[in-house]
Amino acid sequence: MRKQVSRYESILTKMCSRRILSFSVPLSMVLFISSGCEWNWGAPETVTMTRYYTITFNGNGNTSGSAPAPIQAVKNSSIMLPGQGSMIRDGYILDGWQTTSSGYKSIGIDDDEYHVTCNYYGCSGADIYTVSASYTVIHNDTLYARWVNHTYDYVTFTDNRDNKTYKAVKIGDQIWMAENLNYQTPDSSWCYDNSVDNCNKYGRLYAWNTAMAGSSGSNENPSGIQGICPDGWHLPSKNEWSVLRATVGILAGIKLKDRNGWGDYNKGTNEYGFSALPCDIYFGEGSFGHEWSAHWWTTTENNGSTISISVIYRDNLDVDNIGAYKKYGLSVRCLQN
Repeated sequence: MRKQVSRYESILTKMCSRRILSFSVPLSMVLFISSGCEWNWGAPETVTMTRYYTITFNGNGNTSGSAPAPIQAVKNSSIMLPGQGSMIRDGYILDGWQTTSSGYKSIGIDDDEYHVTCNYYGCSGADIYTVSASYTVIHNDTLYARWVNHTYDYVTFTDNRDNKTYKAVKIGDQIWMAENLNYQTPDSSWCYDNSVDNCNKYGRLYAWNTAMAGSSGSNENPSGIQGICPDGWHLPSKNEWSVLRATVGILAGIKLKDRNGWGDYNKGTNEYGFSALPCDIYFGEGSFGHEWSAHWWTTTENNGSTISISVIYRDNLDVDNIGAYKKYGLSVRCLQN
């Protein structure tokens, strides 16, 4: 009898590894567990088999402690993802779990200015899950700790024109506003979707001439143009935005995005505290963009009708530089003198 059972155990082990979950045998057995499968032997000539999968957790650069223990579960069941347990990564905080170690799928980055090209698999990032999120088990998988840099500190300052307070953050040798300007002008500035709540969330959108306060264009570093910015601050040139991108490095679009507000498209890590949000553009005549991207004016003219602007798109991984018509409404992010 045992020899016959062993023969079927060998067959079922192979079936289990190949995820074949039904089989008929002329035996009546009891519950048996082996090789990640649960075999429930019932009436003669019937057997049901349940495949178990293992979710493994990787510390992904942790400097001390250990990643949480693996979790085994039945296919299509849900598990609650663990916290960081004892693992620590110096200078970082745990932001959740992701399905690749880098947090991004493979891409190709051109050397071209502010341009990203994606490979056949597209630009989308890894699947990302927060701590304690529900995770559906489909197969054996490894989830990697998603660490975010937390070495920046905010300072605050007040715009004496309207007593609004803003956060600012140092990135490299530059000190940037960590939120968009929300100074109301007599004309040519708008709240996204004409909602005051959106002005509080995103800042205001300005026509270029309003943002420049009548000044001529510049691509100097610093631009030398205060524009609509508060005293002690100025509107940055394309050149100054290039310095920011170089400081942050590859995948700047991800690193400068806020961790919230972008839906499921390449969620940001906000590693430098820049906190970019997708306010999009005002095109005129009551028409706004779709909250899919963030756009900021520079002081640099491309030609007589368009201005160089910096953009972070929801489905892109870098910071782009494109042109926009002066009449459009875009965000303003000021740089300290």
